[in-house]
Amino acid sequence: MKLKVLTEARNEAFEAVVWYDEQVAGLGVGFIDAYEHALEQIEENPYHFSTWPAWKGRLSVRRALLKRFPYALLYVIREDFVLVLATAHLKRRPRYWTSRVNKRWAREGGPKG
Repeated sequence: MKLKVLTEARNEAFEAVVWYDEQVAGLGVGFIDAYEHALEQIEENPYHFSTWPAWKGRLSVRRALLKRFPYALLYVIREDFVLVLATAHLKRRPRYWTSRVNKRWAREGGPKG
């Protein structure tokens, strides 16, 4: 299934890469590898990942956890593509991304599930 990643989600991933590289040289590359692996898994089988347990909205938001890093890719499944909403740190700013669900849903014509 085709994958679309919001600019905000790509920017969050980039910020994480920079932060990890500042902590330990080369660790940002590890983050990129984990991020890209999660994107590939979502593209291959978007229904594999569970829904976000704390999400109570009417749309199903799913999450793919990144290996080795406390991040998840949050996404919704549409009929013809998957929309990645956020690259979210699991311990910081919970639910900051929720406004993207309704904004993008309206703009994109509504997700499938």
